[in-house]
Amino acid sequence: MEIMTYHAMCLRGLKPNKYFYNSILSGVFNKGMWNNVKDIVLEMDDEGITHDMLTFKVLLTGYCKARQFDEVKVTIEKDGG
Repeated sequence: MEIMTYHAMCLRGLKPNKYFYNSILSGVFNKGMWNNVKDIVLEMDDEGITHDMLTFKVLLTGYCKARQFDEVKVTIEKDGG
């Protein structure tokens, strides 16, 4: 659902903001689709949307729940400073 919503927005010419992306990331993790997260984060980066503390929390929580500890490490190194 989240990915379809995103694509529908893009088709209508709407530009997602960081709040939208954070919601999409959370939903993707909740659906167990963590393998799609990197593409969404790359798209955020391409659009020039900065990661905030909520983005960081969503990524860490989602990757931990999915037991993707290598991704936790990469996220901390990239966004955690």
